[in-house]
Amino acid sequence: MPGAFKLDLSQVLADETNDLTPAMRQLVRDLWDQLQVLEARIHDLTRKIESIANRSDLARCLATVPGIGPLGATAILAAVGDGKQFR
Repeated sequence: MPGAFKLDLSQVLADETNDLTPAMRQLVRDLWDQLQVLEARIHDLTRKIESIANRSDLARCLATVPGIGPLGATAILAAVGDGKQFR
């Protein structure tokens, strides 16, 4: 379970008595730092997409369809626009 892994990772890295070598400990720490940067970036981009979707009547309408959220709604609008070309 990724959530449990994330919760325990800092404790594992801090535990000098476990079997991690110093090189492996540093590698995992570096990867952990990179993951946190990526997660923060994803969070920021998600908020921007949600903001864009909230400003669009069509996106809000599409988001009422089960399984389509702000990301899906904005992706559909980016691909097909308002759909008038299909009439």
